[in-house]
Amino acid sequence: MELTLAETIHGIKPVSGEWRLKARNHLNNLAIPRGSLGELLNLAEQLAAIKRTLKPSVKEKTVVTMAGNHGVVAEGVSAFPQEVTHGWVKCLPLRTPALPEMSLE
Repeated sequence: MELTLAETIHGIKPVSGEWRLKARNHLNNLAIPRGSLGELLNLAEQLAAIKRTLKPSVKEKTVVTMAGNHGVVAEGVSAFPQEVTHGWVKCLPLRTPALPEMSLE
């Protein structure tokens, strides 16, 4: 079952500090050198805190892609001209049954 964007947003809950601590304690008790997996351990903590379980699943997922022309080109910090954003967004494979058309305004 595909969720609408509104349903997806409604389902987002704050990250649980309690579950982050539980995950950290769990990971620290594994038979691996502490910190040996670097950022992967941080991601595991965060996923456990988001899902509120020590065995999080990512079977159902949603990808939200955003792009914008907000004037950074005028500041001289963009590697590409502003027109590139529109072309790049048009190349993204975003047309699905839940999102038949994407606004390019």
